[in-house]
Amino acid sequence: MVRRRLKSDFVGGAYVFPGGTLDATDSSGGLLNRLHDVSAEEWGLRLNLPGSQAGAHLVAAIRETFEEAGVLLATPRNSGNATSQNTTRFWQTQRQALLTGQMTWPDLADLNDLLFPTGRVAYFAHWITPVGVPKRFSTRFFVAAAPEGQIPMADDCEVEAGVWIKPEDALRAKREGRMTIVLPTQRALEAIAPFASPEAVIDAYRHKVIETILPRIVLREGRVVSLLPGEPGYIEAEGEPVPPFDPSVL
Repeated sequence: MVRRRLKSDFVGGAYVFPGGTLDATDSSGGLLNRLHDVSAEEWGLRLNLPGSQAGAHLVAAIRETFEEAGVLLATPRNSGNATSQNTTRFWQTQRQALLTGQMTWPDLADLNDLLFPTGRVAYFAHWITPVGVPKRFSTRFFVAAAPEGQIPMADDCEVEAGVWIKPEDALRAKREGRMTIVLPTQRALEAIAPFASPEAVIDAYRHKVIETILPRIVLREGRVVSLLPGEPGYIEAEGEPVPPFDPSVL
């Protein structure tokens, strides 16, 4: 998990999973052709999107994880190429060049002839921020096992800290007020916590149908609350006036 900068214009100081927005290059043919094991078209069926858009989400997830957390969910095509240099120092040098604009993401992929083994990735959740939030997102979550031999390291640019933590420890820290965690992240941690291994999580979600979650912000007994699909009052809340935004409901 990484901590957003306190001065961020959205949930500053909160601990979140690495992620961000799609870049224009994420949907380029050169990068989509590097998806390995599962094609962009198959990902399109899983995400209910056109293949190129779905593939771009995978490419963006891999890119953002590398940029923000220093974990590269990719492998060089030829073991004799960059694999022999697959050390933390080597990849951090590549990452620094990416973060400082000396190299683009397509450049890095081409230079190291990377493959994105998305067969080891599962589609986990889809959240849309509720109406009334000043900055809205449609966010898709993915889960993958961390590659061996890589040390996570926050980028100290978009985020200001990083922590490798067990889900139950993060949830306890939230309850005790030691970590700020927004609702979608909390629910993801709660879903992951019961599993014994990363592989078990991936297997459970590999072919699971993912329903979109769109919370509704409503006023109940003088309090602003967030209702989730399936909760009492969610359907009835459709069309209700949206109360003034309260960050605590996230």
